[in-house]
Amino acid sequence: MRRSPWRWLIAVSVLLAAGSVALWADPPDFVTEKKAQAAIVNLSDRLDASNTSEMAKKIVAEHQSPDISSIFAPRHRGGLGIGMATKAGHRDSIDALIRDFAHKKTTTEAELEEYYSDYLRVAKVMQAMAELAPYRASQFVRDNQDRMIEWQKTALDFKQKTAAFRKAIEEKDPKKVRMTALDLHHTCCDCHNQT
Repeated sequence: MRRSPWRWLIAVSVLLAAGSVALWADPPDFVTEKKAQAAIVNLSDRLDASNTSEMAKKIVAEHQSPDISSIFAPRHRGGLGIGMATKAGHRDSIDALIRDFAHKKTTTEAELEEYYSDYLRVAKVMQAMAELAPYRASQFVRDNQDRMIEWQKTALDFKQKTAAFRKAIEEKDPKKVRMTALDLHHTCCDCHNQT
């Protein structure tokens, strides 16, 4: 009994189809990152809620620190990205956008108007990350009381700077956006020097 070439063709086709689906799926390590990012974006949409602090604490308890921080990574590496604002010449990364705003003097009112929704989304995500900051301390400072005090000061500074950055975005003022982004970038550097 000879096997039909059609059976082989069908078997190979099924294997190729299954392989192509596996290639297009998110890599396994991005799955946990995307869950953390979704929780952060959800928090960013509820910054005025009465239970914002509890939501932030829950996110930190439920997600690993690298998954939380992945939100800043370039989109092609699993980060959240900056949406259509890449058309303004920015790399598709929240971290890169903050640095661009801090160091480039070419941002215009027209750009802030055109990509307002994307920039506002980034500002709100930054505010959500500032809400998480106090609860992330234990992962980095352990039992060092002096470092804990410094961490809490930096977390408060982060919260104030992200609020100022969001206000500058809402006002669509290029100079204020640059200055608040620079302040925010310095706060980020201060925080990372503590870890």
